[in-house]
Amino acid sequence: ALDGLFHALATDAPADLLKRLRLHFLGTSYAPAGQGEPTIAPLAARHGLQANVQEITDRQPLSLTLASLKAADALLVVGSNDPGYTASKLAPYLLAGRPLLALMHRQSAVVDMIKSCGGGVVVPFSEQDSTTDLAQRISAAWLASGQHAQALPLDPLAFAPHTAAAQARILVQFFRRCLQP
Repeated sequence: ALDGLFHALATDAPADLLKRLRLHFLGTSYAPAGQGEPTIAPLAARHGLQANVQEITDRQPLSLTLASLKAADALLVVGSNDPGYTASKLAPYLLAGRPLLALMHRQSAVVDMIKSCGGGVVVPFSEQDSTTDLAQRISAAWLASGQHAQALPLDPLAFAPHTAAAQARILVQFFRRCLQP
């Protein structure tokens, strides 16, 4: 997914956007603090984007993560090649009200959630997609359309089942069933 994004940026991003673009990847490793190996910065460098990408491998406190989401001009949610992967922190990203690009496997639940709830642009991919094909779809959906600069509305009714309150109701109903004789 990131290879496709970096390819799209390197080949299709307007020069003025590339000049001011800074991508911050925070908490990219599960290694103990100070021992994480950068994995994203080297990939960006292969596309000539080393000046545009900062990677901090150490995990970040939730308060800093939430502040970073609100301070960002745009947000990026990157999935994996695993079709079962779901971004566990997707709700705060959607609720931040920033332009959002999600690069997710076609079968990820995130694809359907963003399509039904709004709040961002999702570009699905699969293992069969070439980097060039994915880059072209990212360019069309995110760069050429100007979506990188425009927050999309989140449908509160469609998003309601994903809130803490809705999940708590489900859990309470479960406990009530368990307690019934």
